[in-house]
Amino acid sequence: MIRPKKITSVYLEGVIVSRVSKRPIGGATITELSNKTSTTSTRYGRYALRKDDPQDKLFLRISYDGFQEERIALKAQTNYDYEISLLPQVNQMQFVPFVAENGDVYASIDERPLVKVFVPERVIVESNNMDSTDFKPGIQLSVFPPISTNKLGSGDATNNLSLNLLVGYNEALEGLELSAFMNLLRKDMYGAQFAGFGNIVGGDVIGIQGAGLFNSVTGSTFALQSAGMFNYSGKGLKGIQVSGFLNLNRATMIGIQAAGFNNLIAGNGFGLQAAGFINTNVGRFGGIQIAGFQNTTTGKLHGLQAAGFVNIAGAKVNGLQTARFLNVSGKTMNGIQLSGFVNVNDDVNGVQIAGLFNRAKKVNGVQIGLINRAYEVNGVSIGLLNIIKKGYKRLEASYQENDLGTELQNMKSLVL
Repeated sequence: MIRPKKITSVYLEGVIVSRVSKRPIGGATITELSNKTSTTSTRYGRYALRKDDPQDKLFLRISYDGFQEERIALKAQTNYDYEISLLPQVNQMQFVPFVAENGDVYASIDERPLVKVFVPERVIVESNNMDSTDFKPGIQLSVFPPISTNKLGSGDATNNLSLNLLVGYNEALEGLELSAFMNLLRKDMYGAQFAGFGNIVGGDVIGIQGAGLFNSVTGSTFALQSAGMFNYSGKGLKGIQVSGFLNLNRATMIGIQAAGFNNLIAGNGFGLQAAGFINTNVGRFGGIQIAGFQNTTTGKLHGLQAAGFVNIAGAKVNGLQTARFLNVSGKTMNGIQLSGFVNVNDDVNGVQIAGLFNRAKKVNGVQIGLINRAYEVNGVSIGLLNIIKKGYKRLEASYQENDLGTELQNMKSLVL
């Protein structure tokens, strides 16, 4: 009698996916319950688990936030390539994240309030159940979902031409999309997209976006964005943003931002920021900032800041700051500060000119103002009152009354 060969170890691998969307789930935990061996799926849903000296069966528990826990019993054998599917919890079924080709994970646009209002849940669920690689109809004609040539599966369609009377809801675009009200894309847009109210894209944009009110891109924007009220880019901008009120970019901006009220970059900026009221850059900036009221850069500035009221740079400035009221540089100023009222800086290598007051720790160059204050000057300070700790090229003009009348004293220095 031949006895079956005893299995000494089991190697289990495969992928964990959503039972609804069939998309991979990264970060899910799979545990073998008999000896508590566990592993976590990769961002692409792949997992691998090894168990030595297995019993007749493997008892697995698979869990992930937002999904129902799954328990599976498998007969022990040498190798497994096994797909595991998890069912989303009822209130999370429509919120399936989008995993881009570069591995970035974006939250689904299906959780946005506007999408919930205009897209029925049955359209979202049906779209998640389809495989977008097989659904590329080319052309879509729609009123609003699901009244569309793509019917219930419009959210999984990649179109080359999408014409929507009110609302378009699709997976992706490679071409042109027009809507009288709003366009909704769950993934990427390559081409041109125009809407009377707004455009929402869950992935990246390459091309042109135009909307009467807003453009919102979750991923990166390599495009021209033009909107009546605001533009938003979640992963960086290389291009142009133009809006009547606000431009917001949450990563690096390379290009132009022009807004009637405010431009905001939550990263580094390179190019031009022009706003009717305020420009803000949370990082370093290279280029030109022009605002009716205030420019702020928290990092280094290489270029020009021009404002109707105040310019603020949190670190070194290489270039020119000009404002009607106040210029502030947190560290060294290499260049020129021009202000109608006050200039404040640590070290100056260049020129400070103010209508009232200049302040610096060390000046290598020239200070011109009604009042100049510095710890050390290697150059010239010209004003009515110069308060200098170290240095001897400090010039003042003053008047003195005596018995002979008023006499102009040519130049004198005040040393503390």
